[in-house]
Amino acid sequence: MVLEETLDVEKLKKYLDLIIKRNSEKHNLIGWVLAKDIQRRKLLEIGDKYSPAMTQATLLESVCEQLPIFIEPGQIFAGTEEDAFSASYALINPAFSIESFEGYNDEMAFYDDVKPGDKIADIEVTEQMIEDNRKFWSRHPSVVKIRDIYKETGNQTKEAVYFVERVTGHTIPGFEDALEKGLEYEITRLKQQKNKYPAKSDYFNSMIETLKSAIILAERYGKLAGQKSKQEGNPTRKKELQLIEKTCFKVSRQGAENLYEALQFYILLWQVMNLEQLPNPYAFSVGNLDRIIQPYYKRSKISKKISSAIDTSFFGFF
Repeated sequence: MVLEETLDVEKLKKYLDLIIKRNSEKHNLIGWVLAKDIQRRKLLEIGDKYSPAMTQATLLESVCEQLPIFIEPGQIFAGTEEDAFSASYALINPAFSIESFEGYNDEMAFYDDVKPGDKIADIEVTEQMIEDNRKFWSRHPSVVKIRDIYKETGNQTKEAVYFVERVTGHTIPGFEDALEKGLEYEITRLKQQKNKYPAKSDYFNSMIETLKSAIILAERYGKLAGQKSKQEGNPTRKKELQLIEKTCFKVSRQGAENLYEALQFYILLWQVMNLEQLPNPYAFSVGNLDRIIQPYYKRSKISKKISSAIDTSFFGFF
């Protein structure tokens, strides 16, 4: 009953219209630039101190700690996909045309999407930031390797016969255990595995740090929602923000119990997964999400009307 006392069906419909309108007006996604700058500065700090796996975990942790976050009017879930993508990415770019598509031939081309002067919170993307990151990441081994490949295949790929990209594979993440039991359970399980297989301790440590990054991000959103609720004058919106706050602090550590909590936790896990592969992560799918979420709907004991409205609000995230 708490969900039905907090969330109003008609208001959620209006919220979704607001979110769709706001998303359609965004033409200069810049969160990924700020994230790459956070990673660049962290790499300059740590150098080759860690293994590749632990380095990647450390970079993700830095992004989850420092990337500016927001909860906009109309959002009943905390989290966003947009910080992982550039504006010209084919799957989200409304101007995309298959006739002109040549693949992702230039790993640095997405820096051309960014317009200096835009801000998230009080952090501005400057011309210097763009150039510093373009130069720094152009020397990354994966970028150098793909550049070398295109020296041999460039003429062919211009005809869109094929293209080469840094794809990890078409992945459907298995979030079921995390949703059910929370990340503290998963961290404990990994520590047990590390003790069992000490030769692989570095790899287990990197996974543990990655899960801690998700907790960090979730609790940052919880803190932000709490701050906003204290400043909110509208009683209905105040309750919504308090729900976000309570849920974000709970689910990442303890897991979800109802439909709303499961969807909020799924969003946070999905966001961290995308941030780990920014910019422009590839080939992720939600899979049979209806089957994954169904048990939480049954536990919620809410009307189909409000559950449908919550589900629709969730799809506004993607």
